Amino acid sequence: MEIVKNTLTSLKTDVDNLCGYNISGDKCGYLRPKSECNSPKFERKKRMRSIVVVGLLILAMSTNLVLPCPNSCLCITQYERVIVHCNGTGLADIPGNIPNDAYAVHMDKKPITIIENGTFQNMTSLDTLNFSLCNISSIETGAFRNLPNLRELYLSKNRITSLHQGTFKDLSALTRLELSNNRITTLQNGIFKDLRALVDLSLRGNNLTFVQNDTFEYNINLKFL
Repeated sequence: MEIVKNTLTSLKTDVDNLCGYNISGDKCGYLRPKSECNSPKFERKKRMRSIVVVGLLILAMSTNLVLPCPNSCLCITQYERVIVHCNGTGLADIPGNIPNDAYAVHMDKKPITIIENGTFQNMTSLDTLNFSLCNISSIETGAFRNLPNLRELYLSKNRITSLHQGTFKDLSALTRLELSNNRITTLQNGIFKDLRALVDLSLRGNNLTFVQNDTFEYNINLKFL
């Protein structure tokens, strides 16, 4: 243990396996006698502590593994679920080599302008997608196709002006859709018809002036709007 370059005038230690420490620059300290440090009892304590530390490291690695990942992203597994965080400041496009078994992908605060058709088509385990605070202005039809397990989609604080028929096709499990603080002016009839499981939809902070009566006709589970 090193506590150099402080102004200590006294120091009492109660750490069981501490045999010595560096206190240069201080004025006093206590050093455990060598005879005690070399005793069989003390050696057994040190070995047991080492075993415990190694065991904890193995446990941590088994529940939080770092995986191969696209540049500017971090991919970890937590409780057998792959979580992808893309934090690169210069990331302007969605990487093409995101793990197919990803459970959650967070790409918020990136200068991404478009989500293209089929971007996530092989990620059938995907539960959460977060594109908040990007510069998205266009979402191609089929951008979210073949995502049968996606439950949460965050697209707030972007530059989206319109949504096309089929934008949310195949998202039968989606329960939360966040579209707040965009520039949406109109909602096409039936735009949300494939979202039968939708519970929470946020459209606040847009430029909507009119919503048709049957816009949410198929959203029988919708509770928060």
